[in-house]
Amino acid sequence: MTPNRAFVASVVLLVATLAADMFTPLGFAVPVVYLLPVVLGLWTPSPRHAVRVAFLAAVFAMLGGALSPPGGSPAMGIVNRVLALLVIVSTASLVHYARTTADALRETMAAREAAESRLREQAALARLGEMAAVVAHEVKNPLTGINGALQIISNRLPAESRDRKIIADIRARIGSLNDSVSDLLVYARPRVPNRTRVELRAILGETASLVRQDAAAGRVSVEVTGDNPALHVDPAMMREVFLNLVLNAAQAMGGEGTVRVTARNGGSDCRISVADAGPGIPEDIRGKIFEPFFTTRARGTGLGLAIVRRTVEQHDGHVSFECPPSGGTVMTVRLPVA
Repeated sequence: MTPNRAFVASVVLLVATLAADMFTPLGFAVPVVYLLPVVLGLWTPSPRHAVRVAFLAAVFAMLGGALSPPGGSPAMGIVNRVLALLVIVSTASLVHYARTTADALRETMAAREAAESRLREQAALARLGEMAAVVAHEVKNPLTGINGALQIISNRLPAESRDRKIIADIRARIGSLNDSVSDLLVYARPRVPNRTRVELRAILGETASLVRQDAAAGRVSVEVTGDNPALHVDPAMMREVFLNLVLNAAQAMGGEGTVRVTARNGGSDCRISVADAGPGIPEDIRGKIFEPFFTTRARGTGLGLAIVRRTVEQHDGHVSFECPPSGGTVMTVRLPVA
């Protein structure tokens, strides 16, 4: 029964009881019938139903007593009214407590089931990660050897040979595969941060330099502005975080434009935003972008942002994003200041 229907039914019962009470002499124990609508609160989803109905029942019981015709024992009638009011209030309190306790118990059970489900998923992912790490490690070494052999073969070919272009394309594909295997290894075997005190601008400057050397960035420039607080982080791991975010921004803009990196020191923490002028993240996938193995790219592993979030959280930070109405995406990393 819905809360509105239950309340309407209770009010109808109260009105019917009041009508009977008005035609019954004061000495008869009619007020006890006012309890029935209050008890209906046990079968309604609203925990406040019993309290609201009890208030109306108390008013109606007093009104019924005032309008009852003479007859019977007036003193006994008054005692019945007082006792009925006490019972109504007590019953309403018990019903309210029962409903509140039941709701809290359901929420606790739901939270427990969700936690157990997450634990099962994490255990499955851990086993999958261990297996993936072994496979990735076994694949990475042969890939390195194949790439090196192709490099030697390419160097032995004449400069005008058409086969050099074919070998270059093969090496590029091997490089892409090697990057995917590396991401899988990083995700499956996370390392413990080796923290040291470092200035934020040093990390962002190195990141901008790496972006300029990366062919995937195309004609993208990186503009770094804002404050320069000292952080207590692993420089290599944080450099990978910002490199991943900037390259994602570059790819979102099609390899052309300006990625704006802005740092703001808030005293206890620092917020570093990476903004692009791309099309933004589609609304239907915004809740999934940090999930492992979720990707919209044809050759992506879907581990980049998952690694970013885990690395930031390892440094007691937080990563989030927003898509302004004007367009683009702003990824924000929040880190404690040293």
